[in-house]
Amino acid sequence: MEAAVIDGARGLRLTWSIMIPMISPAIFFATIMTMITSLQVFVQPQMLTGGGPGNATLPLVMWIYNQGFKFQDLGLAAAGAWILFALIIIITALQFGAQKKWVHYEH
Repeated sequence: MEAAVIDGARGLRLTWSIMIPMISPAIFFATIMTMITSLQVFVQPQMLTGGGPGNATLPLVMWIYNQGFKFQDLGLAAAGAWILFALIIIITALQFGAQKKWVHYEH
């Protein structure tokens, strides 16, 4: 940072060319964890709307819960959990594939 300032980098150039590449591993980790957490949301829709009106706010985790504990169909709930797992793995793999272009590590 100090070398860039001495070389004349200021403002947006300093942020875009120096700061963002330095914190890109942390940004990458935060995006992975946020994506996983957002796919596993349960409490907020359950407490606010209960999945309604007309299942408009029914996330996959609440659907799994309803199938397993409300309707006593544990097989369908387990299949839904495997689908959620596969979805998380696929999206995480896509993010890891794309990170090679924008995440910078010091070697």
